[in-house]
Amino acid sequence: MQRKQVAAGSAPWPSVAPGVTARVRTVALALLVAPVMAAFAAAPAEDTPGLPADLVVETIDGEELRLEALWQERPLLVTLYYTRCSGVCVPYLLSLGRIANAGAEAERPYTVLALSFDPADGLADVRAQAEALGLAGKPGWRFGVADPEGVRALTAALGFRYGFDRHRKQYDHEAMTAAIIDGRVVRVLRGNPVNARAFRELLWELHGNYVPTYTLPSGAALGRCLDYDPITGETHVGRGLLLLVLPAVLALSVSGLVFRGWGRFNPGDLPGPASRRSA
Repeated sequence: MQRKQVAAGSAPWPSVAPGVTARVRTVALALLVAPVMAAFAAAPAEDTPGLPADLVVETIDGEELRLEALWQERPLLVTLYYTRCSGVCVPYLLSLGRIANAGAEAERPYTVLALSFDPADGLADVRAQAEALGLAGKPGWRFGVADPEGVRALTAALGFRYGFDRHRKQYDHEAMTAAIIDGRVVRVLRGNPVNARAFRELLWELHGNYVPTYTLPSGAALGRCLDYDPITGETHVGRGLLLLVLPAVLALSVSGLVFRGWGRFNPGDLPGPASRRSA
């Protein structure tokens, strides 16, 4: 094979070693893939205190039960409220009552614990509230109070946010129900009223089924990566996954075309300055 001559007076074109080209491709692909992998990486877990298993709950039925005994009996749904609330507590408990009491009792594999977080509430206050809501004596429901220090430990473990407004003399707090199985919080429902779809997903999980996705309280997310049907338990690919993967696929395709052309390019094939002048 004859080697092409470089015109006199022209500087020789530097040759590109095959190993250099391979390394350039590897680095470029790594730079393209790294942001995609970072997007899928899980966020670091936050340090949260454990549930106070020895918290003693005094119920309106005259029982004193440890929190651990309640979740060992069967899955436990904990909702926090207080009786003097003029805002979200009453409509939220009514909403939770309608959804949690729906269906046959055998289809409700859980206990609902409505616990007051206000130290000023006594058993008489909680009993009057339960009776006014029509939830006193309902199967699977327990209303009660507990030691304020233990309640603070529970709210911290559940991430329940509240604070006292001295001007309104009311607690500013969220509406929340936490599902606990064997001392582990498996799902937290937030927002008023209770989202029926999210509650069905919770029931599916309480029956021991894996739920891969969570529904936003508004239910208006159009770009979900996965769509979960709580009725059938099936998961389908959503439009959001396509939107997430498409840019990476396009970037890799363009890069492949660029590097394919680069691999075929040989600087020695270009004419030198003298050759261009004679032409």
